[in-house]
Amino acid sequence: MNRKKGFLFLSIGLVSALCFVMISPFIGYLLTGGVLAFMLHPAKKWLDRHTDYSSAVLVFLTVVMAVMPLVLTAGAVATDASNLVQSIDTQDLSLDFIDQRITELTGYDVQLEERLKSSVKTIGSTVLSSSSEVVSMASDFLIGLSLLLFTQYYLLKQGEGLVQWSKRLDFMPENIQEDLYRKTATTTRTVIKGHVITAAVSGLVAGIGLLIAGVPNIVFRTFLMMILGLIPLVGTALVWAPAAVYLLLNGDIYSGVFLLGYGLAVVGSVDNFLRPFLVDESADLHPMFIILGVIGGIGVFGPIGVFVGPVIFGVAKSLLTIYIEHYEEFQ
Repeated sequence: MNRKKGFLFLSIGLVSALCFVMISPFIGYLLTGGVLAFMLHPAKKWLDRHTDYSSAVLVFLTVVMAVMPLVLTAGAVATDASNLVQSIDTQDLSLDFIDQRITELTGYDVQLEERLKSSVKTIGSTVLSSSSEVVSMASDFLIGLSLLLFTQYYLLKQGEGLVQWSKRLDFMPENIQEDLYRKTATTTRTVIKGHVITAAVSGLVAGIGLLIAGVPNIVFRTFLMMILGLIPLVGTALVWAPAAVYLLLNGDIYSGVFLLGYGLAVVGSVDNFLRPFLVDESADLHPMFIILGVIGGIGVFGPIGVFVGPVIFGVAKSLLTIYIEHYEEFQ
C-alpha cells in the first residue's frame, strides 16, 4: 500500500470514528429507526401504488400508533410503579403461616414476607427511578425521537438506493453481499416477528387476565410481562403465577383459580400457536441470544435496546453464517 492510499484510509478511519462519537448517544434511536424502516418496507411498496407520500404516511402512522401510545404507557408505568412503592409497606401479605412451616421443616427463619416486600419495592423503585431520569432528560429524548423518525423516513424513501450504493464498496464478492443481505433480512424479520411481537402479545394477553382477576397496578405488571415474555419457558409466568398464588393465599379463591387457569390455558397457548406462524426456523435465533440481546440491549441503548439488542445478535448470526458458508472465497 502506497502513502496516498494509506493517508486516504487513515483519513476515512478518523472521520468515521469522529462521526460515530457524535452519534453514539443516539445510536439506539438510529438503529430503531432503521429497523422500523426495514419492517415497514413492504407496506411502503404497497402504498407507492396509491400515493407519492408513502414514506411520510408511514412515519405519521408510526407516531400515532406507536410513539404516542408508548409515551402514554411510560407515564402510566411510572405512576403504577410509584403507587406500588408507596403501598408495598402497608400491604399485609399474610405469609406468617408459610414462614412457620418453612422454619419447622428446615430450621431457618426465612422471613418470606419481608423478603418479598423488599424485592417488589426494589423493582418498583428501579422503574420509578428510570422514569424520573427520562423526565429529567426530556430534551435528549426528544432529540433522539426526532432522529428516529428522520432515520425511518429517509431509509423508507432512499433505503434501496443506499443498499445499491453499499454494493459499490466492494468489500466482498457481489454474490456473497446478496446472500448476506438476504440472510440478514430474514433473520431480522424472524427476531422481530417471532420473538418481540410474540412477547408483546403474550404480555398483553396476560395483562387482561390480571385485570379480570382484579390485580392492582395493572399497567406496570403488563409492561413487565411484555419484557419477561422474551424469556423462554417461564416468561410472563414470573408475574401472573405469583399473583395467582397471592390471591389464593389471601382467600380470593375464585380469582386465584381463574388467574392460574387463564395463565396456563390462554397465556401459555399464545406462544405455542403464534410463534410457529411468525418464525422461520432456518433463520431463528437461539433463546439464549434473545435473552442476552434484551439484557445487553437495555444496558447499552436503554429501553429501546429491548428491540435493538436481539436484532444485533441476529445480524451477527447472519455474518457468521456467511463466513462459514463462503469461507473458501475469503482466502
